[in-house]
Amino acid sequence: MKTISIIPFIISAPVKVKNTSERDKLTAFARLEASRKLFSESIEYDVEREEAMNEKYGSVD
Repeated sequence: MKTISIIPFIISAPVKVKNTSERDKLTAFARLEASRKLFSESIEYDVEREEAMNEKYGSVD
């Protein structure tokens, strides 16, 4: 006599629908550009480094 294994239920998660419409892509790009422009100020690396070193180790002058 054969033994048959039966799974009483199947567990599955709902499949997330990918939203790839052109309008959604353009909206996402607009948000990206807005955040990029917000953080695009020029940074003076030498001044920033000196301030960080002074904060961490104290002024050596």
